[in-house]
Amino acid sequence: MNQVLNTLAMNVRSRRRDRHLSQTALATAAGVSRGVIARLEIGTGGNIGVETVALLAKGLACTVAELIAEPTPPEATPARAVRGVTRHRKASSAKTPRKGTSHS
Repeated sequence: MNQVLNTLAMNVRSRRRDRHLSQTALATAAGVSRGVIARLEIGTGGNIGVETVALLAKGLACTVAELIAEPTPPEATPARAVRGVTRHRKASSAKTPRKGTSHS
């Protein structure tokens, strides 16, 4: 399977599962057969038409561009920004004493 189809398959499966949809439910929402979805997800779908991709996007409430986009790896989030948020939360919670405790 070529890279675009592989990415499409991963994104369809991921979005379908995120929305708690079965292949049958997605097929109904998209107006395609369950077999199209099953073959796409397992990599035996061969070539899939642009119209079918558009129907899948509609059934998943997203755009075609989102279905064919490479996923952003989690490590692409700058670590400094994440650490800064964590430190800020710890610092602000340290200044607020808990009920029933004394800070003398």
